[in-house]
Amino acid sequence: MVSALDRFFESYYRLRPVNATFTGVHDYDDRLPDWSPEGLGAAADEMQALRRQLAAAGLLTLGDDVLAARDWERIDSALADAFLEVQLAEVESAHFHAGNPSLAVAEAVFGVISLMIRPFADLEARMQRAASRLAAIPLFLAGFERTWTSRVSTTPTAWIERTLRECEGGRKLMTTGIDRWLASDAVSRSLLSDVRRAADTAANALLTFSERVAAREVRNDGYGVGEAFFDMLLARGHCVNRSASKLHETAYRELDIERRLLDDTARAASLGGWRDIQVRLADLHPEPDEFSSKVLTIWIPDRFASARGVINDHSLVAL
Repeated sequence: MVSALDRFFESYYRLRPVNATFTGVHDYDDRLPDWSPEGLGAAADEMQALRRQLAAAGLLTLGDDVLAARDWERIDSALADAFLEVQLAEVESAHFHAGNPSLAVAEAVFGVISLMIRPFADLEARMQRAASRLAAIPLFLAGFERTWTSRVSTTPTAWIERTLRECEGGRKLMTTGIDRWLASDAVSRSLLSDVRRAADTAANALLTFSERVAAREVRNDGYGVGEAFFDMLLARGHCVNRSASKLHETAYRELDIERRLLDDTARAASLGGWRDIQVRLADLHPEPDEFSSKVLTIWIPDRFASARGVINDHSLVAL
C-alpha cells in the first residue's frame, strides 16, 4: 500500500526535477519544472491534497516524546507537512517562483549543470537528457514570465541586476561550456548535433529573456517577505517556536555571554582581551605585495607543488 509519505516523495521529485537530479533520483532528468500560472496552480493543488493526506494519516504531531522515541515515520511526515506549508506560501508570494526572475534562470542553468558535473550515468545518456532539458528552457522561461508579469508590475533592482548577470553566465555555459563538454569524449555525431542545436536554442532564449527583464520597471524596496512570513519560516522551516524578536533577543544575550567568556579566557592566558587579540591577528597579515608569496610558501606546502602549477597555468586563483 502506498503511504501518504510515499506520495509526498513521488510528488516532490516530479514537481522539482532539478532537485531530483542533484539528489540522485534520475527519473525526471529530461525535464524542467513548470512555473507557469497553470503549472504553479496545479502544483499548489497537489501540495494541498498531500497535506490533507498526511493529516488524515494522523502523523503530524512532533513533540518531544516523538523525537525521543525516534518515530521516524511520524518525524518525516511532520517535516513533509512543514515543507509543503512553506512551499505553498512561497508559491503565493511575489518573492519566489512568481516574482524573482533570477530564480528561474538559476533553475534552468543548474538543470543542465546537474547533468554535466556528475557521472551517475555514461556520458551519452547524460547528454541525451541534457539535450531535452536545454530544449525545454524556452518554454520554461516563457511560463515563468507569464506568472511574473501577471503577479507583479515592478521588481527590486538587485533581482534584475542579478538576473542579467546570470543570463550572461548561462549563455556562456550554452556556448563555450557546452562545446568543451561535447569535446570531452567520443559520442555519436547525431547526439552532438542534437545537444548543440538545443544549446543554441537555450542561449537564444536566455538572450530574449534578459532583454525583457532589462525592460522591466524596477524599484529599490520590497526585498523583505515581512515579519509574519519570516515567523512562519522559523516555525515551520526550522522548528523554532519563538518569534523573530524573541530569537533576536536571545541571540544577542548569548553573544554577550560568549564574548565576555572569550575576553576572560584571553586575559587569563596573558593575551589581553579579545579586542587585543584581533589587533594582533591583523598585524600578522602580510602586506598586499607579499600576499602571493606568503600563500605559496605557507598555505600551499611543497608537496602540493603540482597542484600549484595547475592553478598558476590555468589562472584559477588571481594572486
